Amino acid sequence: EALLKSASPAVGQDLSSLPVVLVGFSKGGVPLNALLRDAARKGESNPALLMQLEAAHFVDVGLPVAGAYPLSRQDLILLRQSVSSNFQLFVHGTPRQLNDPERPFLGQEAEAFVVAAQEAGLSTQRFDYGVGSERTLALHFDSLACF
Repeated sequence: EALLKSASPAVGQDLSSLPVVLVGFSKGGVPLNALLRDAARKGESNPALLMQLEAAHFVDVGLPVAGAYPLSRQDLILLRQSVSSNFQLFVHGTPRQLNDPERPFLGQEAEAFVVAAQEAGLSTQRFDYGVGSERTLALHFDSLACF
């Protein structure tokens, strides 16, 4: 909330009443998870920001180790209880991350995250881009254009 207030003068508009869409790309899924987790756990102390959240997009998220989607079921339930009924959660992926034979856990984690979010009552959609394509770095970055 403080970030929105401090950025308002720079853009010449009050941002505190506009919808907020959060995006985490690649390793940026980790801070997005942390932001959503912390916001949900502090929901009652920060209701304005949570009610402004329109969507969160996890775009081709991945790490070299397990843990790219660390939100627990309880965190997802708290998030659902804290955001507006219009909030949507999106998971976008490419073979670069989801089908990496050296990191098979990424695809498994993404699917488990989608299922857990849906079970928590969050409107959740998954989009897979480049299915059947070669796992290239270009495809990874192209996922940003697709979402």
